[in-house]
Amino acid sequence: MEAEPRYVDVAVRRWQAFTGKDAVEAESGQTFDQLAERAGAAQDRSPGPKGDQSETSEALKEGDREDAPKRAA
Repeated sequence: MEAEPRYVDVAVRRWQAFTGKDAVEAESGQTFDQLAERAGAAQDRSPGPKGDQSETSEALKEGDREDAPKRAA
């Protein structure tokens, strides 16, 4: 069984193409295509990354990490 959502989406789309049927969610009764459309619309409305990531990137440099191995001078 696939666990990664993007792979599950591919498997469902392949099944639909092979059988000519619509995959339907048991709880809601909505088709896979309806759910995918709604999920895509929700992603379009979601905010992007917040704040400046440069501080985080700088802090992760090897020399700045306490657990990083020390280099011989």
